[in-house]
Amino acid sequence: MSNKNYAFGKTNFILLAIGLAIIIIGFILMSGGATTDEAFNPAIFDARHIKVAPVITFLGFVSIIVAIVYKPKDKEEGSKEMRSKELSSKEMSSKEISNRK
Repeated sequence: MSNKNYAFGKTNFILLAIGLAIIIIGFILMSGGATTDEAFNPAIFDARHIKVAPVITFLGFVSIIVAIVYKPKDKEEGSKEMRSKELSSKEMSSKEISNRK
């Protein structure tokens, strides 16, 4: 099977996994410091829960969007461009040789 049949390449899946891991880390940072009926825990208002964790989670979602939009360079297209450049340089050299005669 060719890679052309798949919507995402290997790089996209790696970036998606990294984004998902960042989101999970953000949610883990948001958890903790629960308040019960018997006691109030002021730790729920720490900077880690209110500021840091949501920013990390947001960055995880942004990285997933980037992973979806990211399109790796096609190796075949690059090799075709190289071939056309090589051919044009050969044509140039043959024209230079014919002009010298």
